[in-house]
Formats: sequence, structure tokens, C-alpha cells
Amino acid sequence: MNLLVTFLGTGTSTGIPMLGCSCPVCTSSNKHNKRLRTSFLIQHDDTTILFDTGPDLRTQLLREGVQDISAVIISHAHADHLNGIDDIRPFTFKHPINLYTDQSSAHIIKNRFGYIFGNNPGHIGSSPRLLLNEIELNAITRICDLRCEFIELPHGNGISLGLIIGKLAIISDCHEIPQREIDKLRSYDLDSLIIDCVRHKPHPAHLYVKRSFEYIRKIGAKHNYLTHMGHELDHSSLQKECDHHFPDGSVKVAYDGLKFEV
Repeated sequence: MNLLVTFLGTGTSTGIPMLGCSCPVCTSSNKHNKRLRTSFLIQHDDTTILFDTGPDLRTQLLREGVQDISAVIISHAHADHLNGIDDIRPFTFKHPINLYTDQSSAHIIKNRFGYIFGNNPGHIGSSPRLLLNEIELNAITRICDLRCEFIELPHGNGISLGLIIGKLAIISDCHEIPQREIDKLRSYDLDSLIIDCVRHKPHPAHLYVKRSFEYIRKIGAKHNYLTHMGHELDHSSLQKECDHHFPDGSVKVAYDGLKFEV
């Protein structure tokens, strides 16, 4: 399976620069320190899967010239991963799009976006035509004929979905990876791992640099990408830190627009 992965955004919930902040990262001239909210495109042949629909979605999809979306995955129902969902609407003018998430997030999504998922959604074009699918954890889900497995990860007081598709795993929001999930990830002999890394100091809902490095070593993917970064992390400085701890070059600091193949 050949996948093309695009980082639509690599920032934490505030985006970078953060409103009202004049710190060195927020005022940096380095374009890699400009981070929209975290989301991804996963493409295979004519299939384009969108992973999360944050509030920067329209800008991100225009930047990448996206012409069609085959399916949508929502990792969890926090605003920075969900609230751009209406921007999918133009892609649904021709056909409905399947949306996949867990049961808890599905309940929140239906309540928050009743005009999309209510009994009277209105005429075509007035709201996105999305078909809500509740996934089964730790089981194989076929999305556009691609074999996907979802894992449950602790994220603050709730959960977030991790995705395994082919030799790729995405773990963009969690503060811990349970051992059973580490074992599962290792069993896939991953080529590429995308992993949460919000700052240097511990965080109640996210992985931080030291913990991200620990999990990278435990999981053992050949290539690793840090994402969901806050304004405490300067791109160039963090890449030097990665190169110091992983001199084989196996850990990269992701940036908006970065693409790689699996």
C-alpha cells in the first residue's frame, strides 16, 4: 500500500502564532513556526481521507488544492479537531461523505451540529451531507477499501482515536500510550509514526518532548514525525534536539504542508 501523507496543520489548539502573544516563536520569521491546527490528508490512488476537521480547514484545503474528499475521520470532538466540519460542504454537493469516529464523539457531534445530523437537514447545499459511522475499537474497519484499525488513547479526561493504516500510525492527541497499544503498534512493524508533542513541560492532556521520545523508542517505527506543537517549541531548536537524541535522523519535526510517502 502506497500512501501519501500531508500535514495540513501541526499546531496545538491555539494555533501558532497564538493570539495576543509576542514570544520568540509567535513572532518568528521561520515559516515552519507558523502552525495551523493539527490535521492530515491520507491519499492512496484516487482516495483522499481527511483526518480531523479543525477550524483552519478551509485555508488548509485551499493551500493543498484538494479537489475531492472520499472520507473523514474525527479523532475526538474537541473544537480544534472538529469545528471546521462545515467547510466540507462543497465536497458533498455531488455525493454524501462517510464520517468515522467513536461512539462518544459521535454523540457530541450530533448534538453540536444538529443542523447536519438532525431529522430535517434541509436542501442539498445548506449543510454538509455526512453519513456518521461509529467505529469499533481494536477491530479492522474498511474505509474506502483501505484497511484501518483504531486504538483508544487517554487524552485529558477523555479519549482520542489513534489510527493504524498500512505501515502508518497517527497518534496526534494523548497524554499516555497504554502498554497494550504499544504492543499493538510494534506488531505492525511501522514505517512511519506521527506522534503528539506539545511542549517540554509535562501536560495533563498531551505528550511532551521527553515522553514523545520515550514512546518513539518503545514503538520502533523507522520514521517518526512530531506534531501538535505549541509556541514553546521552536522548529529549528527542536529539530536539533531530535538529531541529538536520534542521530540516525529518524525523528523529524513536522511542519504545515510537509508530505511524505509510506
